[in-house]
Amino acid sequence: ISGITVASADTFKVLAIVNGCASNAAVTRPIINKQSTANAGNDQTVCGNKAIVTISGNVTGGSNTGTWSSKGSGTFFPNNTSLNTSYRASNADTAAGNVILTLRSTNNGACIVSASSLSVNITDAPTVSAGNDVFVCSNDSIVILKGIVTIATGGIWTSSGTGQLNPSNTSLSSVYIPSLRDILSGKITLQLTTTGNQGCNAVSNSKIVVITKAPIVNAGPDRLVIENRNIQLDPIVNGVNVQYEWMPNLYLNNNTIKNPIVTGKQDQLYTLTVTGAGGCISSDETFIKVLKPIIIPNVFSPNGDGINDVWIIEQLVNYPGATVEVYTRTGQLIYSTVGYDKPWDGNYNNKPVPVATYYYIINPKLTGTILSGSVTILR
Repeated sequence: ISGITVASADTFKVLAIVNGCASNAAVTRPIINKQSTANAGNDQTVCGNKAIVTISGNVTGGSNTGTWSSKGSGTFFPNNTSLNTSYRASNADTAAGNVILTLRSTNNGACIVSASSLSVNITDAPTVSAGNDVFVCSNDSIVILKGIVTIATGGIWTSSGTGQLNPSNTSLSSVYIPSLRDILSGKITLQLTTTGNQGCNAVSNSKIVVITKAPIVNAGPDRLVIENRNIQLDPIVNGVNVQYEWMPNLYLNNNTIKNPIVTGKQDQLYTLTVTGAGGCISSDETFIKVLKPIIIPNVFSPNGDGINDVWIIEQLVNYPGATVEVYTRTGQLIYSTVGYDKPWDGNYNNKPVPVATYYYIINPKLTGTILSGSVTILR
């Protein structure tokens, strides 16, 4: 019987007729199977780091059942016999960038299998780099950031600390300013996470910032030294495994020790640079003023002619706290001062003292010696 259709699924009878005599009828009923049509659905595009495909197949005309297969090496879940299922691409599928999924009809009876396929295009996933781990010093702890993002349109920085990101946490080229708490903790983690991921999962990358404590340096107060005499520098330094360098290396017995000896030759500003753990550097300055010897004249003439009218003691003005006392022959104190900013004009109680020889005692305070002698006043 050709051209059989579902409508032909009826009972067929056959009779045998011999010499006009008919036999009883033999009966048969054919089983007519409908032809199945499989439809795998539309092609899809997924991201490499989100390569899970939700598929909704359809089989019509037959048993409405089917099975999925893949030309790749991924897996179907919960199984490959559900028309509506999911496919998780393997690493090999992702590397290849494409995989073909095929739905085939099952329980086809005498009919041929119907098959339908869809193509899954797997695009590249975003990448992100926060940069290498860095070491900074507590006195110079600003961290320059140069984040790199591909595929995604941007990124956002986060910190395990409490510092600030400038100009913002969404600028790939930003600056992180650690807080005091960050510095005291000694280590923070900065993380860059992609944004605008084009249907992909966000990805993150971290960098560790180690903050090393810099030495604390105080080169000491400014000092005075008598010309050609020595003093020892006495800085205050707090640090671990420190190295010292005094600059310029002038008039020092050793510029790489903590407490060098300075010989007073000329006024000099010294800078102490201390290098500590992690190469961290701190510096401070101290000024050494060299005092020239005190020159004491033994005569002056306060007569108003503009020549030697006052008792000029050269260099004494540079000796802070120096005391000057002048006595008569009988021991009467007629002049005294602390500091010598204004030279003696030969007066006592606002009246000129007589022409005579007087005796002085000068204590510079810095030299450890008392200077004494006589001075004569001429009119």
